[in-house]
Amino acid sequence: MEENLPAIIEKQTGGLGVDIIFDTTGAAEALSGNFTLVKKGGEIIVVGITEEPVPSDFLTIVLNELTIKGSYCGFNEYPLSIEMLSKGMISANKIITSIIGLEEICEKGFKLLIKPINECKVVVKVGGG
Repeated sequence: MEENLPAIIEKQTGGLGVDIIFDTTGAAEALSGNFTLVKKGGEIIVVGITEEPVPSDFLTIVLNELTIKGSYCGFNEYPLSIEMLSKGMISANKIITSIIGLEEICEKGFKLLIKPINECKVVVKVGGG
């Protein structure tokens, strides 16, 4: 059975929508669908880069006073970070404050990152092992 994300968000937020969406998909369809998932005054942070143009619903953006931001993680930083971690040049233990299961992501993930922030990096384990 395919899950209906708008229906889930509507049910979970009492019809208000979410405060912030971090779109990491890089999929045009997902990005254009975000405009109706955030609440009035909400934010859409675009991290995933699409390969094709994305239709933008400026009427919804303006009427709902949405903020859209782009966030580019930087060129070629992941391989360098992985190399530094593997060589012991930096320690992930100093920034990882919690390791949780996927089923705990709401209570022990998102809700812990609401101000005041006591968490730095929360690692989410997906699958067994």
